[in-house]
Amino acid sequence: EEDLASGTAIAEQKVFNGSYTFAFVGRLEEAKGVGRIVEALKAIPLEKINKIHFVGDGLQMDYYKEITSFLGAKVVFHGFLGKKDTHAVVAQAHFFLLPSDSEGFPKVIAEAACYGAIPVVSDVGSIPHYIKSSNGFVWKINQAITFSEVLKAAVHTPPATLQEMAQNGTAVAQLFTFNQYKNKLERLIFNKA
Repeated sequence: EEDLASGTAIAEQKVFNGSYTFAFVGRLEEAKGVGRIVEALKAIPLEKINKIHFVGDGLQMDYYKEITSFLGAKVVFHGFLGKKDTHAVVAQAHFFLLPSDSEGFPKVIAEAACYGAIPVVSDVGSIPHYIKSSNGFVWKINQAITFSEVLKAAVHTPPATLQEMAQNGTAVAQLFTFNQYKNKLERLIFNKA
């Protein structure tokens, strides 16, 4: 609840001005879409990229550092971070990137949305049940449009629309609080007995 309160306040103050900060949190591997993110960033004018944060680790980290060298100081590889530091990174982000091959519903999407980081994610698992055009950008993984095209469309969306989407994202985060989970258990499990 505290994270939600502080995240909502940050989301309300977030300014979308055409130079954006991006964040990825997860294992640094192809299945999580890191290669797709790098390719998509190559398709965006450098002046639209303020920073790209990669939080997580993996055997291919050195490779990803090498292929993101075109970004210079705009790319930061943090390695593993604890919850507080991860939240500090996503709080800075305008967009949260997760074009993975498969997922259930990674809670990091809701955590990022809580801070106004607009999800740009693949349509796998239950992600499309929560992320819609009103609060994010969903890449349809098995269709002809590439993740690069989806990210390009995201960064060219009018700032006022992005601001509204960021604020809509906090409603997604509210669905994943401990109290919400407890209430569902009470309503759907314990009251049925």
